[in-house]
Amino acid sequence: MTAQCMDYLGIYEHIHFSSVNNPGNTIPLFHSGSTEANNFTSAHPGFLALYGMEWGVISGGGHVVVYGDGMDDLWGWESGAGAWGAANNYDVYVPKSIYTGSTGLFKTVNDNVAKNTFATLAHPNLTDYNNLANIAYDPVADNAITGSAVESGPATSTNTTYSNPGSSLSYLFYYQKMLSLGYHLGPTMDHDNHNTTFGHTTYSRTAIIAPVLTKTAIVVVCAI
Repeated sequence: MTAQCMDYLGIYEHIHFSSVNNPGNTIPLFHSGSTEANNFTSAHPGFLALYGMEWGVISGGGHVVVYGDGMDDLWGWESGAGAWGAANNYDVYVPKSIYTGSTGLFKTVNDNVAKNTFATLAHPNLTDYNNLANIAYDPVADNAITGSAVESGPATSTNTTYSNPGSSLSYLFYYQKMLSLGYHLGPTMDHDNHNTTFGHTTYSRTAIIAPVLTKTAIVVVCAI
């Protein structure tokens, strides 16, 4: 909130459990994040806090950022008892590393359109998301995806003087490839913070044009 030219901040956490705090997400923690973001916004007029999820794993197809207005369910694949606890670690089951098709992440995003749910692609590689950029145009994916990162990070920086820029448009190639295939999406610049340096590490920003600074207005614009 104290960073220059920042009217909103969206925090998206990994949805799976690796170990405590790494990222260690569970259903109660995910739900509390959404509640805390809403409460923070209410207590700080003029600033908008958003909480979403970073779905997927890099080794299994890449990360997708998911937000919604009223979409506060944790989507995951960790079934049965495990390090996360005694029950399934998700509200909604989405198979691990399945992005396309009738059971995939993008179909699930579309199933939640009434809650203005949308997805953006984080630090994409050419073969990510079930090789989406190398296959025929997928209308289901197009309806779900509204943005793709053209720049990301620096994820692990501790800099707070705006002097450590991100990846210098290193993902622009993927965005251009998706446009050439017919996808309707905008460019984003994610900070991908792994430290609490939000907004202070680099000057890069993702701008959203909306009529008012509210969760509903911002999310609806992004979901269109």
